[in-house]
Amino acid sequence: MHFIASNIRYLRKRDGYSQQALANLLGYHSDKSFTTVQKWESGVSTPPLVVFLRLAEIFKVDLDTLAYQNMADPSSRIEYNKSSSIVPVYRSLSNDDSADKYQDIEGFVDIDSKDLDADKSYFALRVTDASMHPKYEKDDIVLFEKQDAYSTGSDCVVRIGDNDATFMKVRNNRDHILLQPINPDFEPVLISNDGSFSIKILGVAREIRRKV
Repeated sequence: MHFIASNIRYLRKRDGYSQQALANLLGYHSDKSFTTVQKWESGVSTPPLVVFLRLAEIFKVDLDTLAYQNMADPSSRIEYNKSSSIVPVYRSLSNDDSADKYQDIEGFVDIDSKDLDADKSYFALRVTDASMHPKYEKDDIVLFEKQDAYSTGSDCVVRIGDNDATFMKVRNNRDHILLQPINPDFEPVLISNDGSFSIKILGVAREIRRKV
């Protein structure tokens, strides 16, 4: 069960937006675009993915709250027991800060909250090639914990300089960092520790989701 319809209505009224004003803020600019919000609030339709993310940003709530917590009923918040968390799945992690930050999100996965640390953040990536085969197969969804610290030998999402992020095993030696695909058909990347290249760890792999 989700509370998207009632939460949009509750949050819109809480923040003083008319249906038309909220529609305009979301990029719907026709004279009757308020009917789009009207349909969301009545449950006739649900916002598309990018708009759902934008709504969470506008109302300053997390995705779990917007989807699963009945914000219109204060008593429900006392009894509310979140059993899962929504984690965005990215096709890629671009370094283009001018781009729409949601453009590469293709969907969400639900993660059981008992498997998550409430003090940490998570994201997921879809594997797009065979570089991490056989541990990770193409189209696997890999859950990552957002962090820049790692143990040598960890499977990490890494950004080198201004390049887009890549998924590799990271081995740290005294003089260099080795970014190593698991599949021997793919070439490793050797990064000197002399500071000539900037390298940033974006996340460490925690779980694989695979279709059978």
